[in-house]
Amino acid sequence: MLADCMTWTQQHYKVSKMVELSTLTYSVVAALGTTFAGIFGNSPSFNATLQAVGELILERGWILPLEEEHREMIESKVADCISDINDGNPGASIAAAFL
Repeated sequence: MLADCMTWTQQHYKVSKMVELSTLTYSVVAALGTTFAGIFGNSPSFNATLQAVGELILERGWILPLEEEHREMIESKVADCISDINDGNPGASIAAAFL
C-alpha cells in the first residue's frame, strides 16, 4: 500500500523529491540501534542534505546502502516481486529498493 501511495503521489503531483518516513523493517534498529535513523535514497547529495539537517535538529541519520543487488533480490519469475525474504538478507535495503 505504501508503494502504491508513493507511486500515485509521483504521478499526480510530479514531485522532484519525496521523503518517506517509516520503520521499513526491524533490521535498521538491529543495525543502528535507536541512535540513528536509516537514510535510503537515489540521490547521494539529497541523502547528505537529509543527514546534515538531521544533525542540526538532533534527529541523526545514517546513510545505508541501496544498490542494484537489493533490487535484484526482489525479482521473481512467478510474481511481480518476492514479498517475503527472511533468510538473513538486508531487509531494510530490500524494502527501500522495493519502495
